[in-house]
Amino acid sequence: MREASLHGSTLFLLRSIWASLPNSRLKDDERISFIAKAIGSSPSDAHIALSSPSQRRTRLSLEDKLVLEAKQNYRCALCGKLLDRNAEPHIDHVIPVAFGGADELINFQLLCSQCNLGKSASLHWLMIAPFFEEPVGNEPSTRMRYCTLQRHAGACAVPGCTASSKTDQLLVIQHIPIQAGGRNILDNLTVLCESHGAAHINGLQAQARQNMSRRPGFRFI
Repeated sequence: MREASLHGSTLFLLRSIWASLPNSRLKDDERISFIAKAIGSSPSDAHIALSSPSQRRTRLSLEDKLVLEAKQNYRCALCGKLLDRNAEPHIDHVIPVAFGGADELINFQLLCSQCNLGKSASLHWLMIAPFFEEPVGNEPSTRMRYCTLQRHAGACAVPGCTASSKTDQLLVIQHIPIQAGGRNILDNLTVLCESHGAAHINGLQAQARQNMSRRPGFRFI
């Protein structure tokens, strides 16, 4: 498959997967060649050599971690969840070492456990196209949640809203709820701050009540 034949959103998400591939999988993941051709880049041998565990910093000092937490306003770098004990923060490379990312504080970020799990799960997902759906119930999976947050760059999708993961906890919300016929696909998911998320949900509930009131013989008690 050539780059020109790839759907625009699919190509964007392939690039996101490529950027987040864990260093330890670079040598043995056969799909890497397909992704490399699709997005027009691949790691050099020198960069792959840098990905060995012995060449990577695996832990941050307490001082560095405190600096990183303060830089992120004590929130997850992607979804904005407060990094308390319940968030189980994980240290993550923004740009993998194997792709030239520095193994230094400037290239580290802290993710909550849910975003970290979503990132890990998405690494085995080759084609995260807008039409792809996961049968996981009413809520999007951790990897669908992660990819939606990535797609919106960790910021509220409402035009003019300045809320981001640095200031607010972000919510991944369905445009059309599953109960109303919506699907867990990327084109039906958006990222909203808590304020716009609450307004969206209130609007859906008001619409549902209005629809119910139009049914013959129905009345609110």
